[in-house]
This record gives sequence, C-alpha cells and structure tokens, in this order.
Amino acid sequence: MSDAGPGTLTVPEGCHTVEGPLLDQDVAVVASRYNAEVVQRLLDGAVGRLKEHGIGANQITVVLVPGAWELPLACRRLAEAGSHQAVIALGCVIRGGTPHFEYVCNEA
Repeated sequence: MSDAGPGTLTVPEGCHTVEGPLLDQDVAVVASRYNAEVVQRLLDGAVGRLKEHGIGANQITVVLVPGAWELPLACRRLAEAGSHQAVIALGCVIRGGTPHFEYVCNEA
C-alpha cells in the first residue's frame, strides 16, 4: 500500500479541471446521531482534517440527522441548495440479528 497524500492524476480527455484549496465556500458535514459514540469520533476527525487543510470553523456547517437512513436526503438537499462546496456524510450502522442493517445500508 502506498503512502496517502498528494499525487498526480491524469484527467480524461475532454474533461474540465478545477484545482485549488477549499477556502472560498462552506463545507457541510451531515452526521447521524444514532450510534453517537462512533459518529462523534468520525465528526471530530472530519472537522479536524478540514481545519488542517485551511477550512475555518466558521466555514463548516454541521447538520445533525436522526440516523443513517436520513443521511442521503439531508446531503441531497444541501447539494441542491448549492451553498456548500462539499458535503460530507457521517454515520454508523452496526449489523445485528435483524435485517434492519440491510434496509438502512441499502438506502444510505
């Protein structure tokens, strides 16, 4: 496995390229409150990494949803609104003895 980090990509012919830091618009982070102990660590890590890359706390909007089932709808609404340069979804679904895991994961 190679080191994670910057590399070189070849953009397919005919595609447009946009490069630059994520400093001019807000970033939305949508986080599920279900399995909060796990999701809290994901949220802390995501916000920490955004800050490491120059995104100010005032540029990060955190949207809390009840569970992973609601993540796609919230992310879609934020993306369609167009006021965020990126939308990040964070949730945790733990497999149990019922088909609930498959129902939620198939939708999320």
